[in-house]
Amino acid sequence: MHVFKVCLYEFLNGVHRKRLAGRMHMDPSTLSRLVNKNQRIAEEDLDRLIAAVRTSRETPPTMQEIVSLRGLYVRAEREADSTAFRIRGLRAEREQAVRRAIEREDLLNSDRRRLAELRTRSERILRGGDEERAAEEEAKLVPLETRVRELEQALAEAVAALIALEEKLARLERPHRDAGDQTSMRVLADDPLRAAQVLAAIPDEPGRIAMARRLVPELVLPVQLLMFFAELLRRGGVETVMPVMVASLLTMPVRNLAAVLVAAASDRLAPDEEDLDVSWPIAEVRSLLHGMVHKQLEPGNFAALAHLLDADDQHGLAREILAGGAQGPVHDVLRVSAALRGLDAPYLQEATVGRRPEGIADLAGSLRAENRDPDARLVLHTAGQRLGHSELATLADILRVSFRAHDLRDLEEGAALRDDG
Repeated sequence: MHVFKVCLYEFLNGVHRKRLAGRMHMDPSTLSRLVNKNQRIAEEDLDRLIAAVRTSRETPPTMQEIVSLRGLYVRAEREADSTAFRIRGLRAEREQAVRRAIEREDLLNSDRRRLAELRTRSERILRGGDEERAAEEEAKLVPLETRVRELEQALAEAVAALIALEEKLARLERPHRDAGDQTSMRVLADDPLRAAQVLAAIPDEPGRIAMARRLVPELVLPVQLLMFFAELLRRGGVETVMPVMVASLLTMPVRNLAAVLVAAASDRLAPDEEDLDVSWPIAEVRSLLHGMVHKQLEPGNFAALAHLLDADDQHGLAREILAGGAQGPVHDVLRVSAALRGLDAPYLQEATVGRRPEGIADLAGSLRAENRDPDARLVLHTAGQRLGHSELATLADILRVSFRAHDLRDLEEGAALRDDG
């Protein structure tokens, strides 16, 4: 059901939920719970939702999108029904296995008692001096001992089979057991606001982080994560939510992180859509996320994130992320720009803006040292066009004193371009 709900969330991208709920004659909060939580959706509700989406957006969904969504729905329902069928079958097998184990244990206990009685009688006869009769009794012991060993082996196999069935059932029945546990990961994932309340109530930071690492993978939909972080921020403040963000989001796939950033950039979590009495600090969450990715992400992952956003036509968001990460240390800028490839030019331009003349000189020199002359020229051209006159003069003096004639010439070319403009 998770996969279907993710596809459904993407299918509704750009659709105003409140207007959509009005077309479906459904309360907006009911529609939001239907879409955002990992619960089954009735086929008639899916039909109404698709019909409403077709009339609620400027560009209606294509037939291929609708067919794909319905296909995922059928597979999700079949998987749910299949799981229930398997549980019923395994329960029946378990009952049979229990009966077999009990029957074999009864037979084994009976034969063990008979074996003990025969041994006692054989020893008594032997002590009485009747060796011939004692030998006859000893002969009766051999097949009974063999049968006892066979029954012991059969009972051990029956118990092992029963344990295996119990383990299979435990894995399949876990969601059903979790449904009655209001603090289980699956239940909390279906109610991100409740999850945030539970986490905020944990007094120590290590405990909150440990629970968040178990919970966040269950929050599959981007909106669920944003709901969770927004409520945690509202209840505990930045000092509570930030360590949880860093510990949990940075371990998720870059593709998922990109989806969360896209959702945070939208206006999809308005309070009137989620049956809330208070406004959510989505803007603050968005700011924390943007600050986190450029400070915490490894340069290669940061580059991958920017490429994913750009490939998904989120060009403005990609530029915003790049601008935030471009003011870091020179060695990080070098690593990120090398990984960015097609996006390295705007990134290096952003890295130039806001950097002091000494830092620009250091950046250009480091690029030259890595045989990246075109990138160094881009940095100096950008500086020449965008720096104020006093900063431009300071940078020119630094390059002149350092005998960096090529860099000085590139800087002057950039300044000439500004003057020409």
